[in-house]
Amino acid sequence: MVRFLGEAHPDALLLSYEKALSDKDAFLVELMEFCGLETSAERVRMAADFVTPTPKGYVEYSERARDVHGYLDAVRIDSIIGWVQSDSGKQKDVVLLVDGKEVAKATADKYREDLVTEDPHAAGYCAFEFRDYDSRLIVPGAEVRVRTAVNGVDLINSPFRVIRREHSSIIGGIERVEVDSVSGWVECDSEGTELVLLVDGKESAREVVSRGASDVGRESFVFDSCPHGLIRPGTEVRVIRARDGIEFGNSPYVFLG
Repeated sequence: MVRFLGEAHPDALLLSYEKALSDKDAFLVELMEFCGLETSAERVRMAADFVTPTPKGYVEYSERARDVHGYLDAVRIDSIIGWVQSDSGKQKDVVLLVDGKEVAKATADKYREDLVTEDPHAAGYCAFEFRDYDSRLIVPGAEVRVRTAVNGVDLINSPFRVIRREHSSIIGGIERVEVDSVSGWVECDSEGTELVLLVDGKESAREVVSRGASDVGRESFVFDSCPHGLIRPGTEVRVIRARDGIEFGNSPYVFLG
C-alpha cells in the first residue's frame, strides 16, 4: 500500500485522527499544502485553536441525549403531536419553539397504543400534543422545534420547516424508506384512507389503509412494490392522501441511502 501510494501519487490524503490531535500544527500545514492553500503561522494558529478533542458542549449534549428517545410526528396549524420516552423511566416535559422562541409547554403522558412496548418504561403513556399556542405562527417557512424541557434535546424530525398551512386533517408520518419499500403510519378515517406514493414527483403506488379494531385509528402502511432501483440516494419520496393531496408533516422525505 505504501509503495503504491509513493508510485501513483493519487490525489488523496491519508490521515490519522490520533496523530492529527497529537501534532495539530504539522497536520494543519500538511492539509493546507495538500489543498493548495497558502500556509502562514497565523492561519495555522487560528485553525489549531478550532480543533478541540472531545469538546465539552458536544460531550455534554451527547450524554443528555442518551436518555431520550422521541419523535415529532406532525405539525399542523391547530395541533402539533409526537412522543418521547426516557431510559430513566421519568416522564419528560417538552417545550415548543417557533422560530427560536418558546411558545408552549406540554407533558408527554398521553396514551397511544402504538407506543406500547415490552419496555416497562414505555407502557404507551408517552405521547404529547400541543394545542395552546398562537396558530398564526405556523406559517410557510416557520421553523418548529420540540425539545425536552429539562435537558434541551431535540426530538427526531425537529427542527421541522413548515411548507404550507394545514389543519389536522391528516396525521401520520413516513418512518422508513428503503430502496424497494416505504413504510409509516396514518391515523385512518372510519372508512379507511387511500394513500399515494410519489417518487420524484411521479405516482409510484397506491394503497388503501383500513382502520382496525383499535379506537385510536392509527394503522401502519407499507408500499413494498417499488421497482428495484427506483429509490436511489437523493430521491424525493412523498406520501399524500389520495382524495385531497394533503401530505404528511415529514413529507417530502429525501432518501440518503
